[in-house]
Amino acid sequence: MKKIVLPFLLLIFSFTITAQSQNFDWEIILEDTTSAHSIQGYPDKIRKIVSVDKFIYLGFYSYGGGGFLPDKGGLGQYEYNREFIAKFDIEGNFYWSRSLSLATNWDFDVQNDIIYITGIMVGDLRIGADTIVNTGIRQNILLTLNDLGNLYWHKSSPKQYSSLISQAIAVQGNNIAVGFENEKRLDIDLFDSNETIRLNDYYGNILQLYDTLGNFKQYKGFSAQRSDNSKSTINLIEKQNGHFLLKMGVHNRFSFGYSTAKDKTYSQIRAYDPTTNQWMQQLHFTSEQFFIIQEALPVMDKRYLIAGLAANPMVEIEEQFKLNNAPGSKTFKFIALLDEQGAPIWSVPIKGNRTLTDITYDPIRQEIYSSVVKRSTTEELALKGKRFKNIISRYSKFGNVIDSTIIFLDRFDSDYGAPYGPQITVSNTALYYSNPLYAFVSSLGITEIPSFHLAKLSFGMATEPELETGILFPNPASSYVILQNLNNKPTDIKIYNSQGQQIDNFSTEVKDNIIAIYINSLADGVYFLTAFSTDSIKKYKFIKK
Repeated sequence: MKKIVLPFLLLIFSFTITAQSQNFDWEIILEDTTSAHSIQGYPDKIRKIVSVDKFIYLGFYSYGGGGFLPDKGGLGQYEYNREFIAKFDIEGNFYWSRSLSLATNWDFDVQNDIIYITGIMVGDLRIGADTIVNTGIRQNILLTLNDLGNLYWHKSSPKQYSSLISQAIAVQGNNIAVGFENEKRLDIDLFDSNETIRLNDYYGNILQLYDTLGNFKQYKGFSAQRSDNSKSTINLIEKQNGHFLLKMGVHNRFSFGYSTAKDKTYSQIRAYDPTTNQWMQQLHFTSEQFFIIQEALPVMDKRYLIAGLAANPMVEIEEQFKLNNAPGSKTFKFIALLDEQGAPIWSVPIKGNRTLTDITYDPIRQEIYSSVVKRSTTEELALKGKRFKNIISRYSKFGNVIDSTIIFLDRFDSDYGAPYGPQITVSNTALYYSNPLYAFVSSLGITEIPSFHLAKLSFGMATEPELETGILFPNPASSYVILQNLNNKPTDIKIYNSQGQQIDNFSTEVKDNIIAIYINSLADGVYFLTAFSTDSIKKYKFIKK
């Protein structure tokens, strides 16, 4: 069915589509211009952004309620909620939003214009004319909305206090995979069934499989301990060629906190086959303190894109990932592409003063995007009046930066170290971006309710990529380039063209902190060069002419 935004809806709903930023092809701003509320310093958060075909779905938290939404999230005049889901098209047109009486760990996925949502109810759920009554203290729910935002079907756990806590959901084909944390009970309950399943062990995690009408199919129980008194849980499920990829972690979407057990091995990524109800793959990483995976995506053919950080990793992990850190620090941040066995194909370091908020993947171009936030420099603050800058970088499948753009922000918040800041998604090779526009104090001294914006990002007017650079000259060059300030150690050199294709790869010895690289054989054009040593990764961009 073709979706149509009725013209009279666009006249009634108060929002603006602009191209006011050089970074955006278009930008839609949702804000409440009729009322003002104090949010008492609470940050608003983008929970998740999903793009499917010609539509974009946003899940988010708003402490101030849904007053800034064109349809108020379906709430009446005196009704209030903090969790919402909204639908837009890829041209920035708003379709609908729905308020959700769910706890903060809710999740959703979209398939064939149906939105699948799971979470713990914290009150009655009202979706349009339908009301789902909350009958328990901790009641899990699995519900679906149709393309108009109306209730399609729902199933809830019958127990007043469920032993399970729903954490994540993904839909693929006729399979709905729902991940739960289990509070070490031997019986688990199902959606809309008085039946309980007796387990043969105290599993900390339960993966339940349902068909797309909510009928139970099977479950998989397992535990992933990270220390004697702490466990990891399923907090992200992605889909991959009929299988499901599970990322393990703690409640704030990070994978594994501090462990006192030295040389502890953590099972963090699991590939699940629903046809056999068995694990296809389990990836393990070893660290003395922690090895955190913020994000994990299945990409290309049986490869995994991850982003995270490690503290005091084992030497083999440090060498494999080519981790690079500040002198005296043993904490590393990175983005890496892993093969099927979990070995890094390449790894890109993230500077310590930056916080990664999201990664996404373009399957058509086989390109990778990252979003990181850092504080503005003194000069940037004076010029832009913004305290933070959001750097969106585009990488080739070989791990070199193709382009980047910078969006300056008034404010950036993180939730106990787990950022809910800018989020990005790709649809048909276009990149879409969302972030809260945080509260501010007006000239009248009123703290306004925060608003949200959704935008289509462009890279044509982008700033130069921020690279970990040394000194390269001459640039442009015709026959050779010279790299300075390198460490006197064996160094691997890789050269890529502007399409991200590796065209040269060799090793060399550095003497007197300088090397010369001859480029006579290269065709005229733009190139990227990476120099790897045991304690340094530096990147360069040069022009051959």
